[in-house]
Amino acid sequence: MHVSQALAEALNRTMASHAPGWTNRNDADPGVTILEVMAWLAEGLAYRGRIEGGASAAKRTIAALARLHSIPQETSVALAESWSGTKRPNYFSGKLLGTDDLTQEQNYFLDKHRRHLRTLHGYGIVQGLQAGVDETGVTIAIEPGLALDAYGREISLSEQLTITVPPGTPSPALVTVEYTERFVDPVPALDNEPAKPSRIEEGCQVALVKDPCDGCVVVARLINEQNGWRIDPAFAPARAR
Repeated sequence: MHVSQALAEALNRTMASHAPGWTNRNDADPGVTILEVMAWLAEGLAYRGRIEGGASAAKRTIAALARLHSIPQETSVALAESWSGTKRPNYFSGKLLGTDDLTQEQNYFLDKHRRHLRTLHGYGIVQGLQAGVDETGVTIAIEPGLALDAYGREISLSEQLTITVPPGTPSPALVTVEYTERFVDPVPALDNEPAKPSRIEEGCQVALVKDPCDGCVVVARLINEQNGWRIDPAFAPARAR
């Protein structure tokens, strides 16, 4: 038997053992062609190595391939299982859906998205949210932008916001943004109940504080001088990755 033919048959037997799902092993199958090319290349290598005993090397190659046929397939053994407790609704025809099911699905994807942001990107300013003080020294303008808080929530400011520093604010003061949401768009409810909100709107709250809260992102630090408030250039806000 020709060396390449023997190698091809040995490879075919090996693949039959390690890939039982491959059932169409005929000449028209591209996989068979690949095996034959591998066998042809192996024969060429054996031919080139005859000065170092290439003929016996070819026989050893065939024998090694034949031994592969007897190697059992790898199996996986489940040693333990761990459940996160995180659940999402399982839908099927005829299932009665309630508000709890839809709320649970929303919370599932919200928590998953926020966990992704918190774990991979950290917290801090993503873009924008630069603060500046006007010539009066009492009015602060914050540019539109986006930040991530320590819980993975997106804090979005869609338009420039202007605030006035209240009298008596201690210096230094931190300018913070915090995620917030509210119920909006009420619609009539069933059974003559009062109208209920149909949407939840996300937003942010800007504050001047001495110590930031856990869910706040600090965008600037203010210092009060003789001519009024100014932005502390030595302060560097945290930035998300």
